Amino acid sequence: MNLILIIMDTLRKDHVGAYGNKWIRTPHLDAFARESVLFTRCYPESLPTLPHRRAMHTGLRTYPYRGHHDYKGDFSGAPGWGPIPEEQDTIGEMFREAGYRTALITDCYHQFKPSKNFHRGFDEWIWVRGQEGDPYRSGPKVSDEQIAQHMVEAPEDNPGLANFLRIYLGNNVYRHTERDYYPARVFDAASRWVWSNQDADQVLMVVDSFDPHEPWDPPPYYRRLYDEDESAIDVIQSLYGPYRGRLEPREVRRMQANYAGEVTMVDRWFGAFVETLRATGLLDTSLVAVISDHGHNIGHEPGDKGLISK
Repeated sequence: MNLILIIMDTLRKDHVGAYGNKWIRTPHLDAFARESVLFTRCYPESLPTLPHRRAMHTGLRTYPYRGHHDYKGDFSGAPGWGPIPEEQDTIGEMFREAGYRTALITDCYHQFKPSKNFHRGFDEWIWVRGQEGDPYRSGPKVSDEQIAQHMVEAPEDNPGLANFLRIYLGNNVYRHTERDYYPARVFDAASRWVWSNQDADQVLMVVDSFDPHEPWDPPPYYRRLYDEDESAIDVIQSLYGPYRGRLEPREVRRMQANYAGEVTMVDRWFGAFVETLRATGLLDTSLVAVISDHGHNIGHEPGDKGLISK
């Protein structure tokens, strides 16, 4: 039996058709769900991104976050946001020892920060670079005018957000077609791994897509599926707090459409990967689990409680 774990970061359950959504297009996830066991009461062991993945990669509880401290090369203040300890075995190590060929394909750059150890034990690991503040490209410099297109305040009034956007937009200056976006790059890399490793007796794959995590900036045609009006400021980054008094209703609507567009884009490339599994016969010989780590409040009231935040 082959094992394939697919993680979609920040995917809200209520934004998938299989869980009752009527307005966001997720045809490939919905089709996959019709062939699968659909879980409705499945909860992560802990939150957010890295604590969740520590539990998934080790099978061990991470909460409560005892002994938390800061590490060089990462931001401060996120309890549990540490590496996989040396004394804990990873699924890469355990399955490789059991005779599986193992692979980790992901654009979740947090797993590759100094000392993190999430790729430990995998026969092959592929890091798709450039998400968020990943120090991927040092140039060319992004102008204040480009940054201002995604901010409701002047860049000098929120230098933290401006710097974050400067890094992110600089990392992605090369994008010209949809294949340059992260879901395409991650699931294409996963498909190539499947094609290249058909001689393996047993495989463990972890395909970990950071999208639809913010920044929410899908190709415009995905966003236009849910918001055709071009008049709003194109807010692409979460506020991590209350939005009333900070964003106009029109700007909240644009952000929601950007997020929905990201969900549909991820769905498309997930579908392409499933077809690779089907064409190679791996779908018939594998246990495939599709999960998320958490959702995101994005102003859908009353349930989102006035927040654009995790």
